[in-house]
Amino acid sequence: MNDNFADLRQKFRISTLCQIFEVTLHPCWEEGFPRHHVHRLPTQVVIESKGHLGVDLDPQMGVVLHVMRHTVLLPLVNDPLLKSHPTPPESIYFAMPVGTPLLVQRTLLMQEASRVFIDLSQDETRVVLVAISHRRLINRHLVIRHCPVALASHEGDLLWLHPAGPNYGLIRAPFPKAQRRRTLGPKLPLKRDPDFFNEMDDATGLPTMYAYAKECLKAAQEADEKEEPVFAAVLDFQAQSLIRRAIAEDAETAITLATQQFLRGFESFFGMGGLFPEPGHLD
Repeated sequence: MNDNFADLRQKFRISTLCQIFEVTLHPCWEEGFPRHHVHRLPTQVVIESKGHLGVDLDPQMGVVLHVMRHTVLLPLVNDPLLKSHPTPPESIYFAMPVGTPLLVQRTLLMQEASRVFIDLSQDETRVVLVAISHRRLINRHLVIRHCPVALASHEGDLLWLHPAGPNYGLIRAPFPKAQRRRTLGPKLPLKRDPDFFNEMDDATGLPTMYAYAKECLKAAQEADEKEEPVFAAVLDFQAQSLIRRAIAEDAETAITLATQQFLRGFESFFGMGGLFPEPGHLD
């Protein structure tokens, strides 16, 4: 099976940041609530002086299913878990901000993904999960969350693909023909030069300046060159933009700011805390 995973990684140019392993999905019920359906994630409620609820400026939606894993994770992630008793529960954790005003493309994407996941769980179909995996301490219990990048069959055919996966360089694969929802938001004309440093592109999920940098670098490449601009080149382009705008004073500060901006976008779709974090409390 590991050889098949290597073939799949090469076929779709899956980043080494991603775990690849075989799983069976199962519905997730918590206190009688079906978390395998699209639902609002818990959030702090702001109560104004007169008792009214404050406006939620960052609504988050999610879909969660239990995972029965049939193959091991990468050693760096799996080894510290061997001493854990009992074995930490694992879940596929698909969550994202849905915007204010609401981005219907994202709610429809989550609804379609939920149906795909539930169908696979009902048939108890073994599938290959490509994910960014995290360890967490929740209520003093260790859990593993797998933020999905893609699902594939044993034959190597994609069953579902997260639209942010290709944008962030995690996978290079076409969308499955059956998948209807393929964008994260409305596609807007790319500005000649982004106006705001912290602005996000709703369609790609990338920082606007990062998306602009990628397009500029693509245009500068040869017409027959199909390779995506490498991460370092995009960050360097973006850093130069920050210096030119006087947002950063020097190259070191500019690269730091550009990287932090990229990570904020990445973590909004694939989880916070790095790739293989030590167990820590969720904020």
